[in-house]
Amino acid sequence: DAPWSRLPAAELRARVGAAMELDLAVDPTDAANVSVGRISGGGIFRSTLGGTGGWLPGSPAVASFRVRALAVSPRDPRIVLAGSEIEGLRRSDDRGATWSTPSISSPGIASLLFDPQTPGTVYAGGYDGFASRSDDDGQTWSSGRLVGGIVRAFAIDAPDARRVYAGTDAG
Repeated sequence: DAPWSRLPAAELRARVGAAMELDLAVDPTDAANVSVGRISGGGIFRSTLGGTGGWLPGSPAVASFRVRALAVSPRDPRIVLAGSEIEGLRRSDDRGATWSTPSISSPGIASLLFDPQTPGTVYAGGYDGFASRSDDDGQTWSSGRLVGGIVRAFAIDAPDARRVYAGTDAG
């Protein structure tokens, strides 16, 4: 088992800001590439030193984007998705240098998860029980509704990837 280690909070606060409500995503092919998105004040920041330092702000296009969820494609780490409760969804094909706004029927995104077993499949969850699936790395989306509440997390059943669990604040 690998030991847990703490990110150096002092540098992270100095670069990213004192508001530490963050989401974290790690490049699945190179753990030295770590991205964080922050809600308060917005923005996406990257480190190429495994999160131990070297934090730099991302593209000006997302400088004020209040990030609630951040995900990197396990198949193609150039593809990054960022979700916001207010600004919706953003997609990058170049590790965050540029961003587009895919069409998705929820204005607010609270969770994102790439399916590690099914290339191109990603799930997005949001408010009022919103849940959506994309089969093309987040370019287009189909949507549906769950029982209610905010969809805060997804989990995929390892033996049966057709079974996806959604965690909501409604239970």
